[in-house]
Amino acid sequence: MDKLHIKKKRMGTALNKELRAQLKRRSVGIRKGDQVRIIKGKFKNIEGTVTSVDLKKMRVYVDNAVVKKKSGEQVQVPLTTSKLRITKLFTTDKNRQVALGQNKV
Repeated sequence: MDKLHIKKKRMGTALNKELRAQLKRRSVGIRKGDQVRIIKGKFKNIEGTVTSVDLKKMRVYVDNAVVKKKSGEQVQVPLTTSKLRITKLFTTDKNRQVALGQNKV
C-alpha cells in the first residue's frame, strides 16, 4: 500500500500545448479548481472543472462528467489522470505559484 505523499506525486496530469510551452513543463499535479479536458473514454472532448481529487482511490472528479442513475439522481464519474489534459491552472494558491516558478519566495 502506497503512502499518500507518494500517491500525490503520481497524480500528475499532462498539460495542453499552450501551457506546456508557457511553463516549459510536460505535466503538473492536478488540484481542485483546475480546468481540464477529457481526452479518452465515454466523456471524450468534454471540458470541465475538477471538483475533487481522491488520493486514496487515485481518481479525479470533473463537474461535467456525470451519469444519470435509474432513480434520476446525477452522480460524477471517477476518472484517472491519464484520461485528462489540463487546459487552465488554478493558481491562486501561493505554494502552487512557487512550484510553477511564477512567484519567488
